[in-house]
Amino acid sequence: MENSKQVIAKGKYVLVEQTMTKKSTNLTFDKISKEQQEDLVDITFKVIGIGSRVPEEYGIKVGDVPVLSKYSDFHGVKVVSETKDKKVMIMHTLIPYKDIIAVE
Repeated sequence: MENSKQVIAKGKYVLVEQTMTKKSTNLTFDKISKEQQEDLVDITFKVIGIGSRVPEEYGIKVGDVPVLSKYSDFHGVKVVSETKDKKVMIMHTLIPYKDIIAVE
């Protein structure tokens, strides 16, 4: 069994699991613009922890899929898994709860 420490959200932060899946393409990232690079990756988020100072009335729960503001402030990104072919990467990221503008 792998020995790993659990990440816990503190204060006004929400811990999300961010999954990035590279779409199939023959293009390489160094030959295209940053905007085009974003179109080559599917990114999904899921809430996996909530800090003690996140107001309950904000309505965020573990398991929610957050919709983030365009200019979200990411803190403490930690890569927790990456496939050998580097097509899928899973990261844990802390986000201020106020950057979550909706949940699904």
